[in-house]
Amino acid sequence: MCVWALGMGLWAVAARGCLRSGPMLRQAGPPLVLAVVETWNPAILPIHVGLPCTQYPTLIQVAELGGVAAVSAVAMGLNCLLLRLLQCLRGGAMPVGLLCALAGILGASSLRLDWVEHAQDGSDRVRIGMVQPEVGVIRRADAELSAATRTRWIRRATERLAANGAEAVIWPEGAWPLLMDRDRASDFPSAHPWRVLPPSGTCAVLVGALTDGSDGRRFNSAVPFQKNGQIGTPYHKRALFRIGETGLLDRMLALTGVTRDELLVDLPLVEPGDGDRVIQLGTLRVAPVICNEEIRPLSTGWHGAGPPDILAGLSSVSWFGGAESSRQQAAHAAFRAVESRRAFVRASSDYGSGWIDGSGHHRDRLAVDSSRGGRGQVLLADVPVLTIRSAHRLFAPVFPWLCLCLLLAGRLLAVEERQGIVR
Repeated sequence: MCVWALGMGLWAVAARGCLRSGPMLRQAGPPLVLAVVETWNPAILPIHVGLPCTQYPTLIQVAELGGVAAVSAVAMGLNCLLLRLLQCLRGGAMPVGLLCALAGILGASSLRLDWVEHAQDGSDRVRIGMVQPEVGVIRRADAELSAATRTRWIRRATERLAANGAEAVIWPEGAWPLLMDRDRASDFPSAHPWRVLPPSGTCAVLVGALTDGSDGRRFNSAVPFQKNGQIGTPYHKRALFRIGETGLLDRMLALTGVTRDELLVDLPLVEPGDGDRVIQLGTLRVAPVICNEEIRPLSTGWHGAGPPDILAGLSSVSWFGGAESSRQQAAHAAFRAVESRRAFVRASSDYGSGWIDGSGHHRDRLAVDSSRGGRGQVLLADVPVLTIRSAHRLFAPVFPWLCLCLLLAGRLLAVEERQGIVR
């Protein structure tokens, strides 16, 4: 939070300087500075001005080019335009340049939105199930909620989804209550209490689990169980949360004399993964996105595996208070869908499971139902499989540099204008 506040303080100083410069920077300076600050701000939990804009589909299409920072810049530009128009009523100059720029951006976004929605209407669909067990952080005091009890309900929910035609089922982060052996090649026997796949064998299952192997390394993983009972190549979470999943938490707890094992039982120290993000799940090519990876652009790309058919989110937001944090994370997820132009199917352990289409629309979402007494819920959805090529990988890396170049160009024009007046 302090890092974010420092960044916004720098933005305020730079924006004030822009307002004292030439006409170009007075109109476009504050949005451009905001885009640079938001893109390069190293805060652990990024906060963006454009984050609440997911309710405006036309506006968030800009994220395909510059991510959520581009949406923040456009939102700030609209505010600056409104201010300038109010000043026009008092005799100020009409901000023609800013007005034309924003009109062009929003017009192009509207056309892109229509094109993506048309492509979705004509695309193939795949039926995917999401499991929301509504089990948050497991503490030692909750010993009565045994691992077998948790797994039994999730397995029965998976069987119901498979019976209703699900081709794939997504379990949330940490749904597997024990450490999973990464060296295991196939599912457990049908009568075993840890069996994952339904008896019908009609659907594949993507399981969120903490895995370890004979090499002693431990990962936060998304493990694909194929229809034939084999376990495919898992994805290991790359972007670890710098407080909970790294040694920083241990150092913080050491100051209080409390150990990690005394506080929690399902947050062991893990390592960042590597390799391709895209894995095979049944007939689908899936890109897993685990927990806080949803709040950052997927800048690692797809490597040599090519683009996925869908994004699959596996998360547990109970660490941050449930409903409110889930809404914020779901807003971030909408930008990941727009950036990749892929449907984003999300399974959460306790709140907000649902799916988002390639234009950033939240199509369906589960909430906590207090009348169910903490029992889990499931969601079944026919999700479009898109093949749209996104421009995000090409433009996102250069977007902040482009904004910086425009700021420098505006500054040079302002200096030349001032020198010309002096002469």
